[in-house]
Amino acid sequence: MGEPAFDIKDANRWFGVRFNNAAWDLVESDCRGEDENDRMLAAAYAAWCHWSAVGTPLNEQRARHLLATVHAELGHGELALVHAARCMALSDLNVTTQSSFDRGCAFECLARANASAGRRKMHAPSSNRPAIALARSPKASAVLFCNGYRPGAGMVLSRRHMIRRAYG
Repeated sequence: MGEPAFDIKDANRWFGVRFNNAAWDLVESDCRGEDENDRMLAAAYAAWCHWSAVGTPLNEQRARHLLATVHAELGHGELALVHAARCMALSDLNVTTQSSFDRGCAFECLARANASAGRRKMHAPSSNRPAIALARSPKASAVLFCNGYRPGAGMVLSRRHMIRRAYG
């Protein structure tokens, strides 16, 4: 079998973007049936697969965030926790390359994963991490209070304000 007539890295990037955006469109959809839920999960894993082939550690962090969010949406609490923990670990390593939005999203997906797994209260493991106030349900907004901020100065991230990126 010969070489393909296209650049494999470019193809992986192209598919990574397309599957990422397709999964987020379904996450943000107000009306999903079983077929859409299946496509949402498949698209999230496909995006992760393509980004793991050509992406950076930050792309991996964002893909894990998407996987955690999708599993939380579907009520797969333990799987959401696995991906959220990996996203958080990558966020801890990606301090110089991630934006503050990426960092906030890592905490947000961890909050949603905990809520999805039935863990309504989670305390920050160390003083250099934000305390997380979990929403009443995984679909509700998660409120993040960052150290050094006044009470009430937290950032609210609703489903409509989640990451939607065309990775570059």
